[in-house]
Amino acid sequence: GLFFGPLSDSIGRKPAIYAGYALYIVGALLSVTAGSFQVMLLGRLLQGIGQSSPRSITVALVRDRYKGRAMARVMSFVMTVFILVPMVAPSLGQALLLFSGWRSIFVSFVLMAIITWIWFALRMPETLAPEARVPFSLRQIAGATLEIVRNRTAIGYTVSAGLISGAFLGYLNSS
Repeated sequence: GLFFGPLSDSIGRKPAIYAGYALYIVGALLSVTAGSFQVMLLGRLLQGIGQSSPRSITVALVRDRYKGRAMARVMSFVMTVFILVPMVAPSLGQALLLFSGWRSIFVSFVLMAIITWIWFALRMPETLAPEARVPFSLRQIAGATLEIVRNRTAIGYTVSAGLISGAFLGYLNSS
């Protein structure tokens, strides 16, 4: 993400991922206890923002730890997981909905986040050396974002990727 990537370059990969997990869990708990649709939407927004942390920083982790063919192999596995999860998740969500109600879906989100957070904390070392860290700057993030927005090629690729992802997720949701 636009925020968590630079944050991880500043404070380290693990703390930035922990912040994302915390935000995701808060969003899931807000959704499971929501008394209105608006509150549930706010919870889902927080989940989406929080989820962007491990999703985007994972690529940096792989680049930090691996080079060449080993990096390509690990990155292929990571991307396979990122593609397969949205394909399997709707079926699991439907099963939870049928047998336990809609709130159980959010409880499962919390449990899976806690399990993966613990696994990550125990198994993954910090991959960004303290001397490689750069100061966090919102001005720098805004400048980089503006540079991307002004680049027609980048916008074209971004729109194309968004349309492909949207079509893929639309297909998954309708099946």
